[in-house]
Amino acid sequence: MAQNYRTSDTGTAHGRIMVATPIIRAGELILTETPLIEGDSRVSPADWEKSPFLNQTTSKTSNPVRTLNAAERQFFSELAGSGTTQYGRVKKNSFSESNDDETSMIVRIFRNINYINHSCLPNAIVYYNSEFARDPVTNEWEGRGILRAVKKPAIGDEINICYQTDQAWTPKRIESLSKQYGFTCECPACPKGIRETSEIVEYNVSVVRRAQMQVLYTVLLRHYPQNDAEQPAAIAVRILNDDDEDPQDSDPEIYGKSLEYLTLLEEEGIVDQRYVQALYFAAYFAHRAKRHDHAASFAG
Repeated sequence: MAQNYRTSDTGTAHGRIMVATPIIRAGELILTETPLIEGDSRVSPADWEKSPFLNQTTSKTSNPVRTLNAAERQFFSELAGSGTTQYGRVKKNSFSESNDDETSMIVRIFRNINYINHSCLPNAIVYYNSEFARDPVTNEWEGRGILRAVKKPAIGDEINICYQTDQAWTPKRIESLSKQYGFTCECPACPKGIRETSEIVEYNVSVVRRAQMQVLYTVLLRHYPQNDAEQPAAIAVRILNDDDEDPQDSDPEIYGKSLEYLTLLEEEGIVDQRYVQALYFAAYFAHRAKRHDHAASFAG
């Protein structure tokens, strides 16, 4: 596959960025790559979340870094946050998730994917080792990071992803990004992204919309199955096969809230993993509300 991106140095605080070279279609694969650094941080999810990276003085990630060759060490030393500790640099630049028993955070740093900056209105999404990202037969791309477009960036447009998809409410999102990564977002959904007076109205609408999204998400998540047997893909398969061994009625009002949440995401221009999850919400609650035709449509 021909490369459809390039990286370039902005000479600003944004550092190196990734831009589209041809027009990239929504859904198109941009790149896959194995992590340059991958390992257990030995830091609990709670501590990882609450501790500002600039205050860390430990070296809990030394083992993965120690295995790098000279060129890779140079790349690592030039990552954002190079004035902080090694742990701070890893925390600021890594893609992280909790391990299977949720006792520690697994961290991964990529050579190219790490050039991608944040936007609260992203045009791409990154998966890692996801059931949605690899071929179920060949297991192709297992153990690789996958970058895929969710919108259609034009030639020369910067490719960006959302670093914090769990925060919708604007003030909390801005605070969290600053605490975790040390920057203030300048995308159109944030105050620093406002360039024209006419954009203030849309920004204010966005703030209200995202606050509504946060409330709805909390409500929907409270009614959505959380155990391991009820993962999104499994739910979708059961709905499509109409194979529900434990049918439960759901208040149609909850299904209505799932549709409202989906609409707000569309109005806000969010079509990454949050939109996929919203489709699962709608499918699940439509199924519970006995709207099986709607459920099959969303699940498919």
